[in-house]
Amino acid sequence: MSTSVRRAWIELSASVGNGWWIVGLIASGCGGVAGSEPALEAKGAELRRGLVAHVDVIAEDAALQRSGHSVVALDRNVYVARGVMDDFTTQTNTFPEDVWRLRTRSGALRELSQRGEQPDGWSYSCTAADDARGGSLYLFGGAHYLFELDPDFFGSLVVSDALYRFDVPRRRWSLLEPAGSRPSARSGCTAEFFDGTLYMFGGISRFFEVNNELWAFQPALGSWTQLTPEGDVPPPRYKPAVALDASAGKIYYYGGLAFGAEGFARIDDFWVYDIASNSFRQLPSGITPVRDQGSMGVVRAPNGKRYVLHVGGDLPTTTSCVGFPQLARATSEIWAFDIEAETWSLLDSDGSMPRIEYHAGATVEDRFYFSGGWAEEPDPERTCRQQWNPNFYELSLRRR
Repeated sequence: MSTSVRRAWIELSASVGNGWWIVGLIASGCGGVAGSEPALEAKGAELRRGLVAHVDVIAEDAALQRSGHSVVALDRNVYVARGVMDDFTTQTNTFPEDVWRLRTRSGALRELSQRGEQPDGWSYSCTAADDARGGSLYLFGGAHYLFELDPDFFGSLVVSDALYRFDVPRRRWSLLEPAGSRPSARSGCTAEFFDGTLYMFGGISRFFEVNNELWAFQPALGSWTQLTPEGDVPPPRYKPAVALDASAGKIYYYGGLAFGAEGFARIDDFWVYDIASNSFRQLPSGITPVRDQGSMGVVRAPNGKRYVLHVGGDLPTTTSCVGFPQLARATSEIWAFDIEAETWSLLDSDGSMPRIEYHAGATVEDRFYFSGGWAEEPDPERTCRQQWNPNFYELSLRRR
């Protein structure tokens, strides 16, 4: 690691105090598209008046308490894989090496058996689901490391370039060895599966090199291809919120973190990738203030329109808690992007919506399911602790 990168890390740890996976809290690095014309604001207000986000708890297990995990949908089920429980109180990391399945129609939650050549405990891998041949999960990259404030953090940090397939019916992992070129080791990437191809975007290396590469993996060919989209491309980032609109063949990316001379910085922008035309387009960023560590999904409302939902995340704050290494607070906000009108609106919610960040989610039959993550909980003395989330939540859009 270069001296300049290490110095930036040390300075960031002093001011933010929460390592490299739980940072990005010091700036809003890249501007977005404004989209504040009166007509757009009126459409946003109309959306808010007409819809409400309803949230229910449908399953609970302490084993779901983690961050840096993957949540993917396959055949009306939702799967949780890997991650990390980075405990601020004990300053230790625990990396679960498990796969859980939620049956969305019944709420039944079960840890699955695993065989074969399994991936280790990786956090911030990118995972996508393929429904061919009974269904598979593809897991790429990820990181393993000591607690972020441990003096041996850098020496312990390992970042993966491995691609694994989990055959769901057989409960068997396989390490794949694609021919030809392949993505470099990274974590904090995103992955979505569409029409026989896995699309992987972004990520960060062991040396804090953030990229905006777009790769495609085709299981039928057993090979990776680096794509060169037409026109503008989003700036480099890792850990953006991502959502697939399968009905339109498009992938949406919101925000994420950049790394530069000033350390980590939030990115305030919103992009859509059109798979058929192999092109990106920047959309109104809309969400205010900018946030990080949220989740996204595409959901159809009762009026038949599709919306990109951004759920939770954290907001920067200057109010610190005693002994708590994060200058951010979790939010319970749910924002909706009207795909047709290209406008954002903050939705009212009812039910059990928590304050939450570092969670992950997936869409099944126009409902968004999310799990994991946590929120800071201050006591009267401003001594914060992590309130981990043991629940699976179901979010749907309803008429008022």
